[in-house]
Amino acid sequence: MKRYSIKTSNGKAEFIDILKEIEGGFFVRITRLSDGGEKVSEEIISRQLFETCLRTGQLTEVAASMPAADDEAAAEAEAEEVAIHASSVA
Repeated sequence: MKRYSIKTSNGKAEFIDILKEIEGGFFVRITRLSDGGEKVSEEIISRQLFETCLRTGQLTEVAASMPAADDEAAAEAEAEEVAIHASSVA
């Protein structure tokens, strides 16, 4: 799993973790740290948007820890569900 730091204007730490590569993009987990704790969301991001964010410096790769096997399996299962839902909507 790769982790990227998100450039912010408020100085608070925000990260995006690539959970799985899917057709046309990535299934990611976004973590926003604040004084009150952390807010976590999981999203699909297109490859084009991701690459644009890297080129413009909005995302910077950082050292990442590997997830536990259970976390990785859960992320893969959820990514498959989201991909199935996205293809049925389209």
